[in-house]
Amino acid sequence: MQEGIYAANVVKQEVQRGGVAERTPFRYHDLGQMATIGRSRAIAEFGRLRLAGYFAWWFWLIVHIYRLSGFRNRLSVLVQWAWSYMTFGRGARLIVGKEWQAYSERPPEH
Repeated sequence: MQEGIYAANVVKQEVQRGGVAERTPFRYHDLGQMATIGRSRAIAEFGRLRLAGYFAWWFWLIVHIYRLSGFRNRLSVLVQWAWSYMTFGRGARLIVGKEWQAYSERPPEH
């Protein structure tokens, strides 16, 4: 996300100036790490701050919802996650037939 914002600003400056603008080097700022490790459990690390368990899981949830663009997207994802959490639902699964092959040896049926 940081690099995307940087690239957008470079393009914006070049369009405004009508040519290649002098670019400052991109600098990445580590915002920390987060991971869910089970139902209602997560870990988070931001510099010296380390969280684990239920509180870290809520923090992970809030950060990920906040980073989505648009209220409708945030609400939709929040409702989907809440439904999956309450019903013990699993994520999306890809269902493929048993006879599927990358390169079929049979000609296609019409």
